[in-house]
Amino acid sequence: MSQRPSSISSSHSRLNSGLNSPAKKFFAAQIPSCVQTNKDSSSNNTDEWTYKSNRRSSISFSQIWVQGIVVLVSTDGNDMLIDDGTGIVYVTGLIKLVKNILISKGMYVMVAGQLKSTGSSSTPQSDQPYPTIRILKFSDLSKNLSTEALWMLEVVDAQMNDRKTNA
Repeated sequence: MSQRPSSISSSHSRLNSGLNSPAKKFFAAQIPSCVQTNKDSSSNNTDEWTYKSNRRSSISFSQIWVQGIVVLVSTDGNDMLIDDGTGIVYVTGLIKLVKNILISKGMYVMVAGQLKSTGSSSTPQSDQPYPTIRILKFSDLSKNLSTEALWMLEVVDAQMNDRKTNA
């Protein structure tokens, strides 16, 4: 059995660690304050990001989780805009991932994936005015009436716990 060159195995382990780490919960309004801390130049694109809420604490992540109401679906069905009540997020890559679900305006959805741009001038690689997420996980939460009401509390609680563990 031959061994992999170290560059391949280290790249593979970075991909696995990035994709295996849990997605961090954010409000759309917080995403423009995120800063890309490590751009993976390989095709895996497991970028690392940091959100600093104040000088003492920060949250590092490679995957992001947002929930909101679908306000627009592209004609080809690959992209959508969701509104979480604090802002709008652009989500792309739906065709490859979401099967057997017709996504429509007004649905309440959960999206987890990789942040590709913050929608601010700090990430000029995107012409999109909204934060952009490449989807890795999708769930239709429309039938769970309490999920929308609890989302704000979930984000606050998760971020408080993340700050405690990072402090």
